[in-house]
Amino acid sequence: MGDGEARRLGMDLPIARRDFMQGMAVATAVGAMPAAASGQVGLAPDAASYPPLRTGLRGQYPGSFEVAHLARDGGFTGPVAADDTGEHYDLVVVGGGISGLSAAWFYRKALGPDVRVLVLDNHDDFGGHAKRNEFRHEGRTILAYGGTMSIETPFPYSHSSKALLADLGVVPSTYARYDRSAQVYAGLGQGAFFDKEHFGADRTVAGMNRRPWAEFFAAAPLTPAVRADLTRLYTDKVDYLPALAPEAKVAALQRMSYADFLLKHARLRPESLPWFAGMAFRNNMRVDTCPAYTAARGGRSPGFAGMALPHPIEAEAEHFHFPDGNASIARLLVNRLVPGVFGPAALDQETIVRAPADYAALDRPDNATRVRLSSTAIRVEHLGAPIVLTEKAVRVVYMRDGKPRSVTGANVILACFNNIIPHIVPELP
Repeated sequence: MGDGEARRLGMDLPIARRDFMQGMAVATAVGAMPAAASGQVGLAPDAASYPPLRTGLRGQYPGSFEVAHLARDGGFTGPVAADDTGEHYDLVVVGGGISGLSAAWFYRKALGPDVRVLVLDNHDDFGGHAKRNEFRHEGRTILAYGGTMSIETPFPYSHSSKALLADLGVVPSTYARYDRSAQVYAGLGQGAFFDKEHFGADRTVAGMNRRPWAEFFAAAPLTPAVRADLTRLYTDKVDYLPALAPEAKVAALQRMSYADFLLKHARLRPESLPWFAGMAFRNNMRVDTCPAYTAARGGRSPGFAGMALPHPIEAEAEHFHFPDGNASIARLLVNRLVPGVFGPAALDQETIVRAPADYAALDRPDNATRVRLSSTAIRVEHLGAPIVLTEKAVRVVYMRDGKPRSVTGANVILACFNNIIPHIVPELP
């Protein structure tokens, strides 16, 4: 069973306090723990009060984008009337993902914990692309990521990124001690599933990347011509761009798709191409959208063994993976910004995973920093004409529960989708 199959099955495996799941292989799979140990049995009994329990497609779900589309389509032209909440903040952040929460954190870190900050987000949960899913089954809580998966970056991390992780108590270099992949996948191998629609029969063939390719493809439901074609591609060391110098090869591969490289230069049969259709190349690109050079740099794609391509020098990036993906980064930020949500203590990479969240505490009036969910910004404008930078310099109008409301702020950071900004900030050129 390969990594993809493990992700599809969603293994239910217990994690101890210091046991995290292996990042790339199992993280979508699950971290499971007794519901009583999670501390959320009484606090979050149902999805109505606890967004991570809600199911379905939880990216831009129905109810989160309609107001933004209305703003895009000119639904809020001219002066926008709104109920003035009477609230004034030192900073208003539009967007409650990791960028917006980080902006609030850096602002407070620079100016002190007493500054008043409001974070607005159009979703019913904070974290943006970094959310978590929780499932309750037979007294257990199963965690999975509902968005972005890992902390990983080309070397080196920026100073700001390193400083933020240090502030949050996350040390990527410690991840090796959480890696349980050897135990989780002990005795397992990788295989491929051939479906009837594309290959004429439903069949799983084991031993991918371990058996000789001729033997592996012989067990697959392929025609003799396709078997020979794929075996040749995987085993022969041929320079398919012999007339080009190494750097010119790189430039050429960057300009063509992997599919074009396979068909036009490696002379792969078109009927052999479906073998690559089930592979997710970098960032889930398809074979016809993945640049050939990207496929070559991945190290597993066939066709480049004889081309001696120059590769840029890359240091191994630090990475860290929580059982809920990057949702715990957002949770750690909220823990620092709004202490009442996770209790008064400052949590770290080991304690945040099981910590119960009290969503009712996000937007309490006595919080120095407040996070207001299900609130879509529809207008951000300076007060006064021409622009006059007064104590109440910016008015922010947002839609909540079908009603426009407004707050003012001395400063505003737009940490939302950049393509909505021209529609909600008409003053911008």
